[in-house]
Amino acid sequence: MATLPENYVPTYHQTTAPYLLPNDRELNSLSAPEQARLQYQAEALIDLVGGRIVISEIDFPPHARIVDIGCGTGSVALGLARKYPSAQVFGVDISLRTLQRDVEWPSNIEFVEGDIFDLVGRDERFRPESFDFVCHRLFLFAMAKWPEYMTIVASLLKPGAACELGDYVHRYYNSHDEPMGENWKSLQTFRAVAKRKGFDLDCGTTIADYARNVGLTDIEQYHYKITASRWMVDTNPETFRMGYNNELTESPFHRNVMKRMLQDTEYSDDDIKEFQDEFVHKLDTTRHERKVDAKGKTHTSKTTRTGTSSTMPKPRRNVELVAEETLHPPENLSTKQSIARVVKAAGKNLYSVQLPSQKTLLVELPSRFRSTIWIKRGGYVLVDTAALAERENKLDGEVVNIVGDEKAWRKMGYWPKEFAKNATLEVESDEDDSHVGKMPPDGEEEEG
Repeated sequence: MATLPENYVPTYHQTTAPYLLPNDRELNSLSAPEQARLQYQAEALIDLVGGRIVISEIDFPPHARIVDIGCGTGSVALGLARKYPSAQVFGVDISLRTLQRDVEWPSNIEFVEGDIFDLVGRDERFRPESFDFVCHRLFLFAMAKWPEYMTIVASLLKPGAACELGDYVHRYYNSHDEPMGENWKSLQTFRAVAKRKGFDLDCGTTIADYARNVGLTDIEQYHYKITASRWMVDTNPETFRMGYNNELTESPFHRNVMKRMLQDTEYSDDDIKEFQDEFVHKLDTTRHERKVDAKGKTHTSKTTRTGTSSTMPKPRRNVELVAEETLHPPENLSTKQSIARVVKAAGKNLYSVQLPSQKTLLVELPSRFRSTIWIKRGGYVLVDTAALAERENKLDGEVVNIVGDEKAWRKMGYWPKEFAKNATLEVESDEDDSHVGKMPPDGEEEEG
């Protein structure tokens, strides 16, 4: 996770679209602050909704057409292309500068640079009633024409097709869900100017009304809390990444956004600087205030909320159930499944593992185990070599379970004799025990 340095000077899109955020990057890397922030934010949102790329679980027809509007670094489009290999996935953005580099893009994904307002009606790829699924995330500071935009979304959908639109509500609450910020002059000025310019800072909830107004039906809406720090991780571990992200970037992020919003208005540069200083001071003060509840547990006081519109029920991530699953081995294994020993961490959510035959595989840890289970070098996992067969990449399989209660697993008839208790790991490695995906204790730096 990259922090925003004190001397950070963002660069911006050369576009008439009302996008307030930067688009800086360095070639062939994620080292530019805004690109790194977007990528980490995308991963944090996946954690927040239970490890899903999108909330909706839809049975798409063969050769379905999917579009991710405002695709940013391409994470959602990439996930959809991998999950639905027979589908044609489009990622659209006003600038493709922030796309991830060093990614092996599947053949069923295509990125298009342009404003969706310009593409519809002019580009044959975005003809009316041609998409089986339309999605976007976080247009809070990117959209000033919501009714017109929702008309476009509705026009792109085939009859009976679905869309999933996720966005923030730019309001602040303490840990008791009591609103904050009504007496912050900076925040109220920011909201007033945003409204005047056409931005809807409550779009995370009002988006449902926009959808109804263009004839969309069967609307379901779900709400998630976005924390300003990591105070909820004990009860809601899925909030860790977003809380950590906000600890590092929220103050400089809002300083830049406030400047962009208030420029070219009646407010002078000195006024804007005063608003920036007050807003950041309020954020930092509330973030670090500690409250103690009846049980003596301390927590920071501020949260923000985000609303996600979807056609599917809200997923619930139950960490205890995931941990419980690792304690109970399955009765039987499929022909494509095998116990394997962990050799080392091989990248983000990737592991090198060794089969009983001594063959080494590169496997992926699925999202449901991330931030919940420790993976230890020399420990054991259950891998499935057919789980990722549809992907066009170099992965050999997926971890489908982790051996938690090793004693119980060793009693199963399929446990390999090659992994007897006195067996040793023959593969040399400089790696220490891997805790990838596990939250560090409060006060420690997050890895990677």
